[in-house]
Amino acid sequence: MSIFEKLSKQRWNILAIALFFSVAVSWRFTDVCFVLLIATVLFDSYRDGWKSLRGMFSELKVLNILVIVFVLANLLGYLTATEFGPRQIDEMLSLRWILSFYACVYMGRKLQYDKVNVDALSIVYVVLLLFGVCYQYFLTARTGRLEGFFGNANIFAYTVIIPWAVFLTLESFEYVNSKRNNFFLLAAIVAISVMVFFTQGRGTWLAMAIVFLALSALLKIKRNAFVIVGVAVLALGMYFGNIFGFKDRILYSFDFAAGSAQGVRAGLWRMNWEMFKDHPLFGIGLHENFRMLEVYYSKFSLINREVGANINYINHAHNQLLQVLTGSGIVGGFAYIAIMVIGLKFFYSNYRSQVGVYKNIALAGLFVLVAHIATGLVDCPLMVHQSRSYLLLFSGVFVGALMPLRRGTASIV
Repeated sequence: MSIFEKLSKQRWNILAIALFFSVAVSWRFTDVCFVLLIATVLFDSYRDGWKSLRGMFSELKVLNILVIVFVLANLLGYLTATEFGPRQIDEMLSLRWILSFYACVYMGRKLQYDKVNVDALSIVYVVLLLFGVCYQYFLTARTGRLEGFFGNANIFAYTVIIPWAVFLTLESFEYVNSKRNNFFLLAAIVAISVMVFFTQGRGTWLAMAIVFLALSALLKIKRNAFVIVGVAVLALGMYFGNIFGFKDRILYSFDFAAGSAQGVRAGLWRMNWEMFKDHPLFGIGLHENFRMLEVYYSKFSLINREVGANINYINHAHNQLLQVLTGSGIVGGFAYIAIMVIGLKFFYSNYRSQVGVYKNIALAGLFVLVAHIATGLVDCPLMVHQSRSYLLLFSGVFVGALMPLRRGTASIV
């Protein structure tokens, strides 16, 4: 077999690995990889008379309906709530990222999982993140919170939590079944945890705690009780000693003064809630709140009081559900919640019914969604390219791996 034949045979694995690593380096590279993936999917399905794509979509009927409802709610929000122009058209077209999810589902049905060395992937991934750290502190001389190649500490934190959750789930599942520690995965988990600590992303700290505690409770891992005690003792020591400014960071979480992070969040939460109240059915369009904030700050006389010196503090809603409600109203919010609930039910049902590697995949998919939902409590991971890319990649691939046409599993409908 020639090298080209070998590459062709492994093309799905190569694309999946390229997508996985690209997110840690550059969102532009990720875009290129998604375009290549979609093109490969179309070409592959064209060769079999589109049977593969038709079969995939036929198994996702309820999900398809909910996705259509979500998209239409956003489109109607743009059309009915604000002044319509080229920028709004561009943002409506930006919802094409949803196609990437379906491409990942298709890829998940084609991957050769026995050819994937997760231990090696985890270590290479950590090395890439460390290169980003070196790039930040030594090549660009940017000090302060850790952000690596991402250019923003919070984006770094709530992007890497998804592969962290996957590695944690895989290692925990392996430990439960073999009573042996996987030191490669443990090293990756610890390394990512340390990096997230230095991002000072408090919302992601909370999300990681939720994922760890939920996974430990579900699998009844006694080992993790010692981890929880150890981390608690370490955290208390760092708090009372204010090591790495940990105490200051925790206390800052309760500071709602004007110009503080929580003061800004309070203003954003209130303004987005007011937007939702004014446009409850279809919202104003998923990204439109960025431009409407100035109007609402002025309307409620919050300029300078809630946002400090930065008069026009423009950002997402800092709560994923609130962002969706503002952008697509009750209709889109219902679709988003239903998609999350169906996804959780699908993965949990498969975790209960499957055996071997597919049971492990189902568990990983479950905690990808848990990580996304937990991070969305105080941030908007769906609005950021990198974190959204990991959500689409992992959830899509895991759905594809477990779909009824492949394994005769519990349906996603």
